[in-house]
Amino acid sequence: MRTQKTNEEIYKEIQQEIDRKERYRFSGNITSTKEKRAVKAEIARLKGLRDAAEQESNQERNEEIKDALRESLIEIPTLEEREEQAGLVDTTIGDKLDMPTLEEREAANNLVDTTAGRDDQQQTQSRQVDVGTEGTPNEETEDQFGTFGIIICINGQPFNANIYGQIGGKLV
Repeated sequence: MRTQKTNEEIYKEIQQEIDRKERYRFSGNITSTKEKRAVKAEIARLKGLRDAAEQESNQERNEEIKDALRESLIEIPTLEEREEQAGLVDTTIGDKLDMPTLEEREAANNLVDTTAGRDDQQQTQSRQVDVGTEGTPNEETEDQFGTFGIIICINGQPFNANIYGQIGGKLV
C-alpha cells in the first residue's frame, strides 16, 4: 500500500529540484541561449509549484490550529448575558435621561450673553490675515512665537488687539 506524500514533503522535493536546476544554470555548462531560457522557465514553473504547495501546507496547519483552539475555548458570556444572570434589567437607563444643554442651564440661572467678549475676539482673529515677507497675504505662515488676544482702551473706547511674540520683563 502506497502512502500519499504530504505537502511538506512535496515542497522539499520541489525545492531540491529548484536548487539542482539553479546549480546547473550557474555552472557554466550551458552553451546555448535556448537551453538557458528553457532551464530558467523550468525553474520559474517549479517555484510556482513550490509556492502553491507551501500555501496549501500553511492552510492545513492553520486549520489544525483553529480546530485545536475551538476545542479548548471556554464559552465566555456576553455582557448582556452576565447582567441578565445577575438579575440586572434595563441597565441603559442613564442613556435615556434628557440632559439640558449648557445654554438651557445658563438660561435657567438667569445667565445671559456669557460669551459676548469671546465671540468678538474669535471673529477678529479669524478675519486677520498674516502677511508674508513679500507683502502678499500668506495664511500658511506658522506663528513662530504665539499669538494671544487682548482688549485695550484708547481714549476710553475698548478695542480688540493681538500680541505677537513674547512679553518682556518690566521696564524700569
